[in-house]
Amino acid sequence: MKTSSVKEYETRLLRVLEHIDANLTDPSSLQELASIAHFSPFHFHRIFKGMTGETIGGYIRRRRLEVAGEQLVSQDHSVTCVAFDAGFENSESFSRAFKIHFGMSPSQYRITGKSLMTSRALKAARLGMLHSQARALAHYMATEGRRTMFDVEIKNIPEIHVASMRHTGPDNECGAAFEQLCSKAAQDNLFRQDTVSMSICYDDPHSVEAEKLRCDVCITLPEDTTVTAPMQRKTIPAGDYAVALHKGSYDGLQAAYDWLFGQWLPHSGREATDENSIEVYLTDPSTTRPEDNLTEIRIPLV
Repeated sequence: MKTSSVKEYETRLLRVLEHIDANLTDPSSLQELASIAHFSPFHFHRIFKGMTGETIGGYIRRRRLEVAGEQLVSQDHSVTCVAFDAGFENSESFSRAFKIHFGMSPSQYRITGKSLMTSRALKAARLGMLHSQARALAHYMATEGRRTMFDVEIKNIPEIHVASMRHTGPDNECGAAFEQLCSKAAQDNLFRQDTVSMSICYDDPHSVEAEKLRCDVCITLPEDTTVTAPMQRKTIPAGDYAVALHKGSYDGLQAAYDWLFGQWLPHSGREATDENSIEVYLTDPSTTRPEDNLTEIRIPLV
C-alpha cells in the first residue's frame, strides 16, 4: 500500500503548473504532464480537475489569456500579434475569449490596464505568480477537501467474472449496448438471482471526446461460465477499492469522479492504480426516477 499526503499531491501538481506556464505556446501531452507529476496518465486529468477546479485545457486557456493581458499592458504589439502568441488562429476568436474572461475587449483592457499597472507591479506580479498558484491550490484543496460528497469505504473485493459488450460513444447512450447484452444473456440463460449489472470505464470525459468514450457494459457470471459471441468474458481484478455510493442522475457521475480523484484521494493517503474504474448499477433506470438511481463507484487502489 502506497501512502501520499495532501501536501505531496499539491507539490507534484505544482510542478505541472510550473511546466505548463513555462511552455504555454508548446503545450505538453497528457502523458508528459502526468509523468512530471508521477501520476498515472489514466487518472491524471481527473486528479488535475478535482484538485484545481479546472480541466487542463481550461487552465492553459486561462493562463494564455492572462499572459496576453500582461502583454497588452506592457508591450505595444498589435492585438493580432498578441492573439497569435496566445495560440489563437485569429484576432476575432481571441477577442471573444478575452472579453468573456476579462469582461472587456483587448483594446479596452490595454487602456485600462496601462492606467492601473506600473512596470514595478508587472514585475512583482510575474515573480509572485507561482506563489499565488501555490496559495490558490492550497486554498482550493483546503475548502473543497472539507466538502464531503460521499462516505467512502476502502474494501478488498475479490475478482469478478463478467460477460461484456463494448460501447463506444457518450456514456448516457450505453443503454442500447446493455439491451443487446441482456437480450443475448437471456437467450443463453446466463441470468441468476444474484446477477449484477456494471460497467468497466476506460476513458475520462475530460480528455476524450464523447463520441470516442469506451466502456464495457457487463453482467456478473459464475467463474466457470462460458459465453458466446458477441459477448466477451472478462475478469475484474481483485484488490482494494475506494467505494462510494452515488444517488442521482447518471449526469452527476462526472462531478463525483472529480471529487473522488481530486479531493478524497489526496486526503486518503492512497493512490489509484492504472486499472479501470468500475460502476455497479444497483437500480434499474427503466423503472427508477433519475434522481433515485443508485450507482456504486469503485476506484482501484495501490
